[in-house]
Amino acid sequence: MTRVIFLKAIVCAGLLIGFTLGTGVAASAQSPVAGTTVSAGYSYLHELGNPGVTYGTGFAGSVAWTPVHTVSLVGELGANFRNPAGVSQQLFAALGGVSLAGQMGPHLVAFAQGLVGLERYSEVGFSENGLAIQPGVGVHWFFTPNLAVRGQADYRWVHAGGDSFNELRFVAGLAFAF
Repeated sequence: MTRVIFLKAIVCAGLLIGFTLGTGVAASAQSPVAGTTVSAGYSYLHELGNPGVTYGTGFAGSVAWTPVHTVSLVGELGANFRNPAGVSQQLFAALGGVSLAGQMGPHLVAFAQGLVGLERYSEVGFSENGLAIQPGVGVHWFFTPNLAVRGQADYRWVHAGGDSFNELRFVAGLAFAF
């Protein structure tokens, strides 16, 4: 079952990357994200298959270096928190990978990315680390030449302690390109 979910995530990420590149490569020479982009924002995470597990408070930050107009190397840090019945629970993630972007209009840049790294779950008296694989998509809407509003949606598969977890994450924030 875990392999099926993992394979579906890879296929979806491939299709999204193909769509992003296929629709945006022609205008990518004028892309406002060439160089380095730093972003930060609010993060909301929901664990699939367990309707009561939502981490409604969180943040995500990333740095993307773009050596070629459509390809970026990305590093991302994130944290999500919840407090059921007075027990503080946290998810921390450190991920890295590749992002592909394409210009969709004069102010809009869409991206698809694939990240791999570590997710750490912790609560009082217990913690565990696991492998995290996170494909995702998003947009930057530039309202100045260097400042953008960022929206992002990710699927994260985590394998920790012999179990696998499936998570959806949404991020809204700001991005600064220089």
